Amino acid sequence: AVANADLRAMAAPAVAPAPAPAGPPIESFAALRVHGASRALRSEPDRTIDQASGAANATCVALHSQRGLVCGGADGVLRLHIDGAEPIQLACGSPPLCVAFSPVGGERLACGCMDGSVRILSPLEQLITSPVGGPVVPALDEYHRFRDHEARIVSIAWGERISTLHGYFATCARDKTVIIYHGFEKLHTLVLPANPESLCFCPDGKELIVYCRGEPFRRHIDCSRPDAETRISLNANDWDTHCSFAVLDMAVSPDGKYLACATDANKHIIYPLHGNEHVKVLVGHSADEYANARIAWLGESVVSNSQKDPGLYQWDIGSGKILKRVERAHGKAVRDLAVADDGTLATCSFDKAAKLWSLCAP
Repeated sequence: AVANADLRAMAAPAVAPAPAPAGPPIESFAALRVHGASRALRSEPDRTIDQASGAANATCVALHSQRGLVCGGADGVLRLHIDGAEPIQLACGSPPLCVAFSPVGGERLACGCMDGSVRILSPLEQLITSPVGGPVVPALDEYHRFRDHEARIVSIAWGERISTLHGYFATCARDKTVIIYHGFEKLHTLVLPANPESLCFCPDGKELIVYCRGEPFRRHIDCSRPDAETRISLNANDWDTHCSFAVLDMAVSPDGKYLACATDANKHIIYPLHGNEHVKVLVGHSADEYANARIAWLGESVVSNSQKDPGLYQWDIGSGKILKRVERAHGKAVRDLAVADDGTLATCSFDKAAKLWSLCAP
């Protein structure tokens, strides 16, 4: 604390506090200050899929309006659920820890596992008896497999939305590395001083944001020039180099202006996408260094899980206050959540169930 106070005294101007970092004009935050613009979550789920992960605990979930819901289990099996039919199963050989549909129509599904492997799957299969362009059926066929990491996968992210086959794709793992792929060919390996905790792409699909544990900043990496990076402080003042929290999950707002960061310090922070101003600090839930905090945007609101209770928390970004709290969203704490392309929220829990949620009517 004394060293940090000395640092402030040396770095901050004597006559005035340090100026705020350059960023969007204050008028651009006007929409965030309008309370009531957000629609609340419904108190009850639209659908519950019991035993979504079989007899094992659920570890991750992904949802697409046309492809269905995919749930990973601690038994090492992925299960694809569509319209109440029997789930399609794929044994991964290791528990899947993160899954995500590609942004191009959900034509590919990425799955990162505890053994460090990453699988690219096709959720659709053309019938062998059908002509080219004929009917397709749901499937979980392995399209590609990577084994470039030496420890469990922490996060995966899709980049460019133009084409799955020619866009960027990134993974990070507990081996202190982030790997960037282009067209499923390894492009660059970023070696970090500690383990990465989270990553996501900016809306252009070419700029990757990475957080490494123990650092008071996030890294913005241009995938076309991976060796060059921009570091943006997580603290409100650039001169403050103290690291008081880790970023466990990140999500870019639908309008591409803001970045929501889930931390291990019982708070979430909304930043300008390329700035360090604390636009909003969201509190009321619980999340410490052992939490599996997850965060996602639902229109003008943000939704997250909580470590010490099985609830779902939704914040109105205009006021920064809790808009909705679903006290018992699951029988046990929510393990993962994801928002589909149509705005439907999916959650999974150690109660082995997956649930679909929607917003109240306007």
